Amino acid sequence: MEIKGESMICLTTIDSLIDFVQKTLSDKWNAYLYSNNTLAFNNSDKIILTGIEEIKNCEQKIITCHQSFSNPDESGFYMCHTNSNTKSFKVTVSNLDGTIRTQLLGMCHFDTITWNSQNIAFAELNLKQGDPICHFMPYYDLTFCATESF
Repeated sequence: MEIKGESMICLTTIDSLIDFVQKTLSDKWNAYLYSNNTLAFNNSDKIILTGIEEIKNCEQKIITCHQSFSNPDESGFYMCHTNSNTKSFKVTVSNLDGTIRTQLLGMCHFDTITWNSQNIAFAELNLKQGDPICHFMPYYDLTFCATESF
């Protein structure tokens, strides 16, 4: 479902993905992939947030790329889109006894008034247009942010 001001593109190679990021964000950007250990948790595990840190300089121009395949060794494509008025967070979580710890990438979208009212996020989270929506990025998805400097 299209969001006003958002651009989307499907990319089939890492080279085309990097080209799109460079054309959209210029030469100064960082990539974020924190969802690298979520598979260590079982669905029945209770987790606790042990830390949260905003990723600075990431709210103006963000590109998020969702992979279309469940195994990174499979061929597929990335569906990439731009986000505005969105903040990114590095969130540290662990299980209750602290034996499993990982970092996740969290996103909060603050300008949802332009989103389609039928967007599944509103129904699943019992929210309406205009309400902020926050979520964790799925395993192997990528986020790129424009930066002032490295």
